[in-house]
Amino acid sequence: MTLLSGSVDVWPPSLDMLEAVAVRSSVAQTGSVAFADELANKIQRNVLWGQADNLMMVPTGCDQRSERQGWTGDSGVTADEVSLNFDMGGFCEDSSQASLSASGAVGLAWDSSWAAV
Repeated sequence: MTLLSGSVDVWPPSLDMLEAVAVRSSVAQTGSVAFADELANKIQRNVLWGQADNLMMVPTGCDQRSERQGWTGDSGVTADEVSLNFDMGGFCEDSSQASLSASGAVGLAWDSSWAAV
């Protein structure tokens, strides 16, 4: 059964029929930290997931709201933090170039949502 092709044999599908796939830019994890406290380790894993999840061609703040539309304010605040965990050189260069290219001669802001792709 595949939902993407429109072929659905059983509705609603059961959980064992579904597969979640994380889609984000490919950045290598370069930093790590481990704590004696398991709660602190879980928090760090969530930090890593959240940071990587907000990297999709351009830095985003919250991909389910309007921050996915090229709002880069959060990335300015968290750049040091994410750089401690991931190799951000290529990503930052590519997203900066994409932003400059899309802004046009008058420097208009651009929309990074799927509707604009």
